[in-house]
Amino acid sequence: MDITFADSKLQKLCEQQSVAQQKLGRTCARKLRSRLADLRAAGSVRELVSGRPHPLKGDRAAEFAVKNREILPN
Repeated sequence: MDITFADSKLQKLCEQQSVAQQKLGRTCARKLRSRLADLRAAGSVRELVSGRPHPLKGDRAAEFAVKNREILPN
């Protein structure tokens, strides 16, 4: 599955483990890495069992988003 990011700052956080650990801490960075691995392994959004996948609207109607509050720092 293709993963796109809202901006380059978020992409850097998700793709560079050292940045994720610095900003989120070791535990949250590990959860983020695990969630991204789940997304990459899925063939489609229908294969996801968590993250509450939901379709987007308007000009992004063919895309889905997922939510996961578990990876956000307190």
